[in-house]
Amino acid sequence: MKDSSKSKEQLVSELQSLRLKLQELEKSSSELLRLKKKIALQCSHLEQLVKARTAELEETKKKLHKELVERQGAQKAFEKAEHQLKTSLISMKLRNQEITLLSEVGEALQACLTTDEAYSVITRYLKKMFPEERGALYMITDSKKIVEAVVTWGETISGELVFSREDCWAFRKGHTHLVDKPGTGDLCRHLHKEILGGYICTPMMAQGNAIGMLYLQKNPEYHDENQKTWEGWGQDKKRLAAAVSEQLALALANLKLQETLRDQAIHDPLTGLFNRRYMMETLEREILRAARAGTQIGIIMADLDHFKEFNDNYGHDAGDALLREVGAFLKSSVRGEDVVCRYGGEEFILVMPDASLSVLQERARLLWEGIKSLDIRYSGQYLPALTVSIGLAISPEKCQDGMEVIKMADAALYRAKEEGRNRIVIAEK
Repeated sequence: MKDSSKSKEQLVSELQSLRLKLQELEKSSSELLRLKKKIALQCSHLEQLVKARTAELEETKKKLHKELVERQGAQKAFEKAEHQLKTSLISMKLRNQEITLLSEVGEALQACLTTDEAYSVITRYLKKMFPEERGALYMITDSKKIVEAVVTWGETISGELVFSREDCWAFRKGHTHLVDKPGTGDLCRHLHKEILGGYICTPMMAQGNAIGMLYLQKNPEYHDENQKTWEGWGQDKKRLAAAVSEQLALALANLKLQETLRDQAIHDPLTGLFNRRYMMETLEREILRAARAGTQIGIIMADLDHFKEFNDNYGHDAGDALLREVGAFLKSSVRGEDVVCRYGGEEFILVMPDASLSVLQERARLLWEGIKSLDIRYSGQYLPALTVSIGLAISPEKCQDGMEVIKMADAALYRAKEEGRNRIVIAEK
């Protein structure tokens, strides 16, 4: 019984112990469930925080990317603006240089007295204005049909130096003809077919008439067809060529007009010989030079015999034709340093600097014989042979008055007429 009773107590004790453990387990399970809920709540909260933070980071990332793109765009815009500014500054510098050179060449040309001086100035400045091109300045000849190069620069140009106006499109169209690239335009006939680069022909216009042409040829050494420098060459150079040709046309036209007026002022319009005024100015200058150098001046004064009767018999037009022929003969029969002029009517004077009496006599003999041998035709018939009376004079030692020598030669000429004409007489000392 005792064992049974003990066993029962032990069983109750174990049951109580199990109950306590069960209660502890239930309590732990409840705590674990509460903790699990708490952890789940914290995880949910943390997940929401992560999502919110992720969204913020994404938004920040988008903003940063946008700012980066904007900054890159701003940088590109800045670089583009900087490039445009540099290009504009370079272009402005070139324009200023061009304006300066145009002003300089205009001023230099105004100081020129002859076209040869002008061509020398133009050559120098065209090399500065177009240093990377080859080119030439052409002028229309007096025939108005032929064009001839008067200035060239750079290496040999691919074209003719003399050609007909009809061979150039610029003259045909009346304005600039541009071929920017080979094969892109009509090639002028004055150029060679094997031309490698582009070219520009710009007519020079003065008072509505073409007087010449400025020609520019692209130089392959400076302009490679595969480089960007090839692009835009024509339009830039076309603008400058137009400005240069306008400046040169005005200057050359004015200079040619001045030369014409100056030539008319010193030449006899009928014979083309120098006139009396120019001869007297030259004689006075040569007399002073001869006095300083200890040399002499020779004077040949010639008068056509019976010229008044010739005019009465054949008319003044025939007389003018005769005077023109005599003038042409005299012009072709003197030295380069001599001055031959029509002194008046049918009288002519030849001034010979640094001439001895023997040289003067020989020259007078050649003129006397040459004039008598002239074959002059007028209205389809030969005019009668001419004779001429000639007076010679050598300037006295240390003579400083040109009229003194003229009077001596005139006195000798008067004696030749008095003695029967058709002869040479030397002035008495």
